Amino acid sequence: MKRIYPLMLAAAMLIFFLGACTATPAPGITGETPAPDGQLGETPLPPEQTPTPEPPPAETGKLAAIKAAGKLVLYTCPDFPPFEFVDETDGSIVGADIEIAKAIAQELGVELEIKAEDFDDLVSHIAEGRGDISISGITISEGRLQEVDFSDPYVDSAQYLILPQNSAIQTMEDLAGKTIAVAKGYTGALILEYEVSQGTLGDTMTSVIEYPGPSEALEDLKDGMADAVIMDKYMALEMADQNEALLKTIPLAYENGNVVGEKYGVAVSKGNEPLLEVINSVIKRLLDSDQVEKWRLQYSAVES
Repeated sequence: MKRIYPLMLAAAMLIFFLGACTATPAPGITGETPAPDGQLGETPLPPEQTPTPEPPPAETGKLAAIKAAGKLVLYTCPDFPPFEFVDETDGSIVGADIEIAKAIAQELGVELEIKAEDFDDLVSHIAEGRGDISISGITISEGRLQEVDFSDPYVDSAQYLILPQNSAIQTMEDLAGKTIAVAKGYTGALILEYEVSQGTLGDTMTSVIEYPGPSEALEDLKDGMADAVIMDKYMALEMADQNEALLKTIPLAYENGNVVGEKYGVAVSKGNEPLLEVINSVIKRLLDSDQVEKWRLQYSAVES
């Protein structure tokens, strides 16, 4: 028995030692932090916090200035029915373009102030910052884009010839050697200037007379002092309709069938993208509802 007892004691000590080696280590030894509910795990992260939304960027530039002033200053030339003209009943300036300007002012939450100016000065006035926008049947062209920015187009138009009823003129080439009346600064004047200087009408002795506006050009045509007037489509249609006993109008086309198309846009000074975005959104809404064409027809009836 004395020999068996030391053996049993040694075995018991071995079992105790092995059990101690496989026991779960204390949290403080391993560096782990107890998880909730007494379970082991990684250090819990703080609860997520919803980021505070950033405030919208403050309006700057022309858009901010318009809202601060409480008015939108429009430059236009009221000699271009049905888009802008003077209502003889009360002397106010009305037309499809004026309605577009009113819609833009309403979108901005400001009043509309209208200033009349010669057409040839409109783009330069906007470029110089004298006004906020110009809407006056202004054709979007490469030359004008060097001075101002334009909105998306709101009207597709073309150049037309206004002629005496008995005229045989049919094409641009037929204008060779004739006297042509144009309004200063209008697209027709710019086209004819090019054609006479270096284009189809070069070296043809074609005479070009510039007038302050379309009305003066038309009067000289009616008086026989010019053979034709070049004018934007819708005004040409208006003028011919009001003088149908004397005049007719046809698209200005070349012998090869090409016509001179154009698009109207709203002019703003350069670097005012936020303002252009507002204007373009208004134009899109008006075009989607066909409202621009409705206004054109409405004011055609008023003018006639």
